[in-house]
Amino acid sequence: MTCSHKAAGRTYDTTKAQNTNIRDIHVGDDDTLGTVSSIQEHRQRLLSDGCRDFAHVMNKSHYWEMYYDDQMDYIWCLVSKASCTSWKCTLMMLTGKLTEFQRPEQLPWHVVHMYNNSDKYVDRLHKKPKPYRDWRFNNYFTFMFVREPLERLVSAYRDKLLENPWNLGIDGRIAQKYRPHEYCRSEKL
Repeated sequence: MTCSHKAAGRTYDTTKAQNTNIRDIHVGDDDTLGTVSSIQEHRQRLLSDGCRDFAHVMNKSHYWEMYYDDQMDYIWCLVSKASCTSWKCTLMMLTGKLTEFQRPEQLPWHVVHMYNNSDKYVDRLHKKPKPYRDWRFNNYFTFMFVREPLERLVSAYRDKLLENPWNLGIDGRIAQKYRPHEYCRSEKL
């Protein structure tokens, strides 16, 4: 499969990735035999069709988690629990504005996750008027990363309920919301 994308006068070509042997590995049982490349193509079609079919649903609140850069001509749609922190760190470092850190993983949590800090390094699309957003969508490379849904759910559960102390009490609030008649403060999920 050859895939190219034109953004701001530049063409990005993925034909080099075709030469790898992994694309020809057969996966699945006898009934679902296919190659990795055919599975990926199917997934890309599903995602593309879904984006096209639900484009009318897009509203202003969705722009809150879209980042752009006029130097690198991209729009990135952040999807929680799909490597968003890693990518946000990387894109912040690529701006060249964070000179006190050598690597993306060295960025402190508050610089990455608190908008009053991260907005100094990467711009969010919701701040732009509609004509400027539309122009960027038509001219910039637009991308997002997705993750297998169950894997994403388990990751969110571990992150929000098991590992991070700043989410204390969220389990009780969930239990109270969905089981109000059974809720007891001493009960753990």
